[in-house]
Amino acid sequence: MNYNNSKRIVFLPVILGITMVLGIIIGRYLPSNKDFSAHSPIRPRNDKLNSILNVIESNYVDSVNRNDLVESAIPAILKKLDPHSVYIPAKDLARANEPLQGNFEGIGISFSMLTDTILVISTIPGGPSEKLGLLPGDKILYVNDRLLQETYS
Repeated sequence: MNYNNSKRIVFLPVILGITMVLGIIIGRYLPSNKDFSAHSPIRPRNDKLNSILNVIESNYVDSVNRNDLVESAIPAILKKLDPHSVYIPAKDLARANEPLQGNFEGIGISFSMLTDTILVISTIPGGPSEKLGLLPGDKILYVNDRLLQETYS
């Protein structure tokens, strides 16, 4: 066995250990990724929309309304998700909420049709049906003294 090879075998792990410790110490004093990205010319992916809007505002030949562009982009983005995800602009929100507010018409029941019979599933608390004493499970056979079976026959 060569004397130089045995020295190398002993010192190699020591040198590797010292290098690792120095790397850890130096790494603690370098700026973190957050600090680096703030000064980096490369923007994170989630800032693409803002970046393109900034470029359009500063370089497009005509003047543009940033809010109009955003309002146009949001429905296009949500359309990629599923058919139930929709964007309602602020100007249309009150109109969209109207059916959910105010007065409801009807007798105030949830029902199911069984052939020619209306089966009461539930009543709306404080509604006309509850005031008349209708209960879940009741069957409605007549409306205004008229047999429902005749109506649907």
